[in-house]
Amino acid sequence: MRKNAIFMAIYEIAIYLVPFITTPYIARVLGTYGTGVYSYTYSIASYFVILIQLGVSLYGRREIASCLNKEERSKTFWSIWFIETAMFLISSVLYVGFILFYNTDMKIALAIQYILLLGAWLDISWLFFGVENFIVAVSRNVVVKLLSLIAVFVFVKKETDVNIYVFIMAFSSLLGVIVMWVSCRRYLSFCRIGKAEIRKHIRPLFKLFIPVLSVQLYALTDKVFLGALATVDDVGVYDNAYRISRMPVALITTLGTVMLPRVTKMIAEGKESEIRTYFNKSLSLTVFIGVGCAFGLIGLAPTLVPLYLGNNFLDAIPLLQILSIILIAIAWGNTFRNQFILPKKMDNLYLKSVVLAALLNIVMNILLIPLFGAVGAAIASVLAEFIICFYQSIKIKEYFDYRKLLIVNSKYLFSGILMLFVVVLLSKFLAGLGIVGLLIEITAGAGIYLAVSCLLEAVVKQKVVFAELQKVYYRIRRIKG
Repeated sequence: MRKNAIFMAIYEIAIYLVPFITTPYIARVLGTYGTGVYSYTYSIASYFVILIQLGVSLYGRREIASCLNKEERSKTFWSIWFIETAMFLISSVLYVGFILFYNTDMKIALAIQYILLLGAWLDISWLFFGVENFIVAVSRNVVVKLLSLIAVFVFVKKETDVNIYVFIMAFSSLLGVIVMWVSCRRYLSFCRIGKAEIRKHIRPLFKLFIPVLSVQLYALTDKVFLGALATVDDVGVYDNAYRISRMPVALITTLGTVMLPRVTKMIAEGKESEIRTYFNKSLSLTVFIGVGCAFGLIGLAPTLVPLYLGNNFLDAIPLLQILSIILIAIAWGNTFRNQFILPKKMDNLYLKSVVLAALLNIVMNILLIPLFGAVGAAIASVLAEFIICFYQSIKIKEYFDYRKLLIVNSKYLFSGILMLFVVVLLSKFLAGLGIVGLLIEITAGAGIYLAVSCLLEAVVKQKVVFAELQKVYYRIRRIKG
């Protein structure tokens, strides 16, 4: 499981790798308008991608994990993919119609983004995640992302290269999923599937589609509303702050992603007694990562944004600080969602909570953006994420002792606040040192957070992070020995 977690972390980092490295370059070459065009057209295409994928990413992973032999797995896979193919054809017609009738000067960029729809249709990473083979998706995506990284620096040279950038980013997503089909034969065989086999997946897929759609709505609606109620430049500034705030999500959600198929399989095999031990440890590790990333970004934002994005994006500093708060809610909610709610097939609870948050997010965007602009969109996103977290936690309160869980994990909150204080203090003394000052802030902040967290774990006699570090240390010693 540790290997799978590492592979999953690499996979998620690979997804964010190109935007992370290219963002400072693209922000300066394309400017706020160019980045706004990419973000706006990507957001629109993403709505159609959601329609194609329904709830396949979650549902497919869970159903594949519960299959105990190749024949059962093959029937499940082809039935789900048949439904996904039908949705791809419907989405393609709708998207082409949208491009033809939508009056905008961004039609070329929108047309190029159609590649994202092809990539969504061919994406079968859920198969490999379901059988707990993470290395296939990891290795291929890392290679493709590195190639796209090189392509951005080679071909995107001036403001008018916006459509070239859109093509590179979209095509890399398609190429990354196509190569997975070469390796799927090990887990699948071609088989005939009847209407009954397909029909049984339709209702649960659409049930999970609604929360997936809602999640994407409040992830994308802020940009769409900013483009409609504010300016494209505001979208560009907000999107860059949003991207930075979402980079740690790859690490935060890694354990949850790995544990979903594992817990589902344990339930199918009747090993529910072991689940609680896994849950408590992964919750502490996830909260540790989430709190550290949240407070770290809040403290680093004034130094990071000018260096990373340039002085034209100084308005992104308060946006990044607000959006970073989301990471705490994601850490808590992702653990409960992927290691309890979804494996237990409590889909109705997941559906209700996400729909509620999405609707409230839309209302808050409409109310706050005209008053506060991009800051209002950031506040709406944070509130939406916490609403999901609180609602789901309340509905399953009879299964957990929240008082104990909060007390046990509160030590990371204390460590995070102390780290934030030190980073802010250092930024005052290191102002003007540029990248050197930023590296000192990161090193000092991370060192203090880790040391204080391990110390507090020893005090309360609940060693989780410290125990994992010990295992890594002893493994390295054995390798050297």
